[in-house]
Amino acid sequence: MTSYLDYLVQCPLCASWLAGKKPVSETLNHSQLWSDGKSMNEISLVGECEVIRCPACAHDFWADEAKHIESRQAEYHQLVNAENGQLVYSWASWRDFGCNLNVLMGKLALIGHYERLLRKWPGLEMDKVFHLRQWLLWAYNDLIRDLFPSDLSSLMKGNLSLMAWVSNLKINHEARKKFIAMQAEYRENLHALIVLTGQHAVIDPLRLIELYREQGDFMQAKTLAGQETRHTHLVAALRKRISRHDSLVFKVAG
Repeated sequence: MTSYLDYLVQCPLCASWLAGKKPVSETLNHSQLWSDGKSMNEISLVGECEVIRCPACAHDFWADEAKHIESRQAEYHQLVNAENGQLVYSWASWRDFGCNLNVLMGKLALIGHYERLLRKWPGLEMDKVFHLRQWLLWAYNDLIRDLFPSDLSSLMKGNLSLMAWVSNLKINHEARKKFIAMQAEYRENLHALIVLTGQHAVIDPLRLIELYREQGDFMQAKTLAGQETRHTHLVAALRKRISRHDSLVFKVAG
């Protein structure tokens, strides 16, 4: 079972306090791992975005540059239970920039936030640019990552009502349409990630294989996959999808 640590983070500009949670332990049974590297437990993204947009003043800041107070510290309880009515913004108000990722418009809004930050901070150090582009990749893939059940067998077996099945078809169609419409931006981000990944002194070759596969460069992906000596479920799954010219993100475990 995953356990969480409550904490507060303070906006460097307006000094507002924001409440958050972070996992302190997790098990595979409560996690999902995807081919693009995204890992999620039952309520949060493992390694989620480290950029916060303050819900009070809309200031963007990196979490590691702000003051943190954990729930095991006395100051945390003094702030949360303050008799003077200290306002603490909930996790839901700023997590994922306040976007509702259960709906298509929320997913598109999250993509917009990452694109905005890359434009806003053109002189960022390489590691931070890499993280922003990795989160942007996950946000693009979220459009098609976990589509609603819409296969005909779900309808025929009675797992879905006709109304629910038709609704799922429409929702999935809109998500796929948006993903296709953003292919130019999607591939541009993949290219930037490939360049950034190649500049790292130590990299996992599987990362590059996956990036080339998602970019649709199956020849380069196949060449790199052929050099891989590990015999794992992920390696086999990547080779299978490369041979099929399948560039879509897929679930590895969970």
